[in-house]
Amino acid sequence: MRKNFALTAAQRQDARDALRILEGTGLTLVEAAKVAAARGERREAMAVDDAVAEFLRDRERYVRPDTLRFYEDHLGRLSAAMGKRIVSQVERREWKKWIGSQRGRLASVRAMLGFLETLDPAPGGRWLIRGIAVRPKAYSEPEFLTVEEARQIMAEAYEYTPALALLLYAGLRPSELGDGVHKPKLTWANVSVREQWVRIPARNAKTGRPRLLEGLPEILWQTLAPYERRKDEPICRHSWQRPIKRAKATIGRWTHDATRHTFATYHAALGDMAHTSMILGHEGSLTMLVRHYRGLVSRADAEEFFCAKSR
Repeated sequence: MRKNFALTAAQRQDARDALRILEGTGLTLVEAAKVAAARGERREAMAVDDAVAEFLRDRERYVRPDTLRFYEDHLGRLSAAMGKRIVSQVERREWKKWIGSQRGRLASVRAMLGFLETLDPAPGGRWLIRGIAVRPKAYSEPEFLTVEEARQIMAEAYEYTPALALLLYAGLRPSELGDGVHKPKLTWANVSVREQWVRIPARNAKTGRPRLLEGLPEILWQTLAPYERRKDEPICRHSWQRPIKRAKATIGRWTHDATRHTFATYHAALGDMAHTSMILGHEGSLTMLVRHYRGLVSRADAEEFFCAKSR
């Protein structure tokens, strides 16, 4: 051991600052250094599997269920591909190859590495993928039904009229109608024709949060009025796939969430996009709504689509 060992002025100041930070913790400066060294060694040697698990445990506490599923999907694939690799030893070119052109993979990896960086700025942070980017997806216009196609569906799939009316004129996701297995069936207790509101229970909503829809088009209430039943009766007696299959067969073409895209397209054209966003449950995503749906149809088209029968 060196004799007459002395700290420099800068080191003495660092020691004073460290002791000030540790005040009240009960740790000595040496004990704190040992803890930091042990943590650094653990992060330095953390495998991808462990990093993914720790990140998901943290996110599970406060992100929405669909966001958690997004991370689980992409990072689960990462674990399958690189599970036992040490995070800090995965080279940039390997990250780039695995991410490829998938924006979801890039977002998930960036979030996970950023999380590790908050725990320890040692190797394993976002700098590992700095500069990696994917091409933005080319714009693809959402496919929606024409006014005539919507009327044809309502006429020919008449036994599913209440369910289809909620999909076309209230913008519900088909799954929000429930199937009685994975989600409870939406009942007439969740719809009031007289007070003109629709309630989506938390268990049916994609986000896991309930929402109350008001200010919906008059055509919805005129369509539903003759069909309203006891509060405990389901709006769609069968699985929600049945009206969708019937509608698809009626017009011969279909895309995922066609009815929801149709509602969003025509309702946005009425002018109050904030109201459209609220009905759809797009919290904080008005920009996305404007980018995807504005200008696809005219206001006259929208008024024709939502045209209620004269009484």
